Amino acid sequence: MDKSQKVLKPLPYFYNYSANWNSDRRFKLMSLPERGVLWTLYNEYWVNNFLPRNPSELARYFGYDEKTIMDSLTPRVLSYFVVDGDQMRCPELDGYKSNVTLTRQAQSDGGKLGAAIKKVNAKYLNGVLDGKPQGIPEGSLSQINSNSIKSIQFISKEGITDEHKEWLKGFEEENAEQSEYLKQSKGG
Repeated sequence: MDKSQKVLKPLPYFYNYSANWNSDRRFKLMSLPERGVLWTLYNEYWVNNFLPRNPSELARYFGYDEKTIMDSLTPRVLSYFVVDGDQMRCPELDGYKSNVTLTRQAQSDGGKLGAAIKKVNAKYLNGVLDGKPQGIPEGSLSQINSNSIKSIQFISKEGITDEHKEWLKGFEEENAEQSEYLKQSKGG
């Protein structure tokens, strides 16, 4: 079997919520031996996905005499299982295992798809994103230094009166002094 056909391992655990068990009327009414048999049946079924219907076979499975198993295999315990031919099944654990298996398979498929996309992108982008510029740059490469531009350069000469020229000249000189101050104080 190659890597792409790897089968997911069986899940070694199932969630057991104590509050659910303790609030289940059937479980509350069970004796301690009944609870022990139920828990043993649950664990056996989870691992092997099989429980024999015959109590004498169950007794051999668990290493107890048949009478002990028969005394604890009450209708309350059996209410958690359904008979399916010569075996018993647990619908709750079957449903849980099915949901977990579907989720794990979907996660596995998603991971494989993500890896395939990453591989395709890596081939496509190989050399494109290695930090080297591609092609010829567009636009101007020169920088504009705001200190070299005077506001008067952007205003047409026709619409400016002497009063405006005087004001603009004072404004630019004031800004030049502030720029010089910022440079000296390392604030600019």
